[in-house]
Amino acid sequence: MGQRRRHVLIVANKPASAWIDAVSRTLAQIGEIHLVAEQDVAAVLGSCCYDLALVDTSALEQDAADLVRRLVACQEDLPVVVVTTSPTWQRARAVFLAGATDYVRRTFEEQKLRDMCQSAIFRRKGVVQTHDSPCG
Repeated sequence: MGQRRRHVLIVANKPASAWIDAVSRTLAQIGEIHLVAEQDVAAVLGSCCYDLALVDTSALEQDAADLVRRLVACQEDLPVVVVTTSPTWQRARAVFLAGATDYVRRTFEEQKLRDMCQSAIFRRKGVVQTHDSPCG
């Protein structure tokens, strides 16, 4: 029996950035990429059981912690990695309290990014996922 294809949700308001291109290429090795803008998050959360959400804070209109809360409220076991160019301990505290799995500085290092995301998927709140995803 083959391994289930993973589904990675990337929330970014600047989809045409070099970093999003690099992340999408790198994470395509992990699974199918679903790139959505912040305002479209609610619409896509009910349509798929994601294995990981990656939140790019560079152009968010709302507070990152509020977005993390919305993501986790819609899919309780969803690992959420918040990525920033300017980390602060205040923002880190807020997103962790909201339910984020990790809070990291943006990187272009493919191996580091892949390892971080795979770790978040496998730490998935102690739950081993074996169900089929309703995603295509």
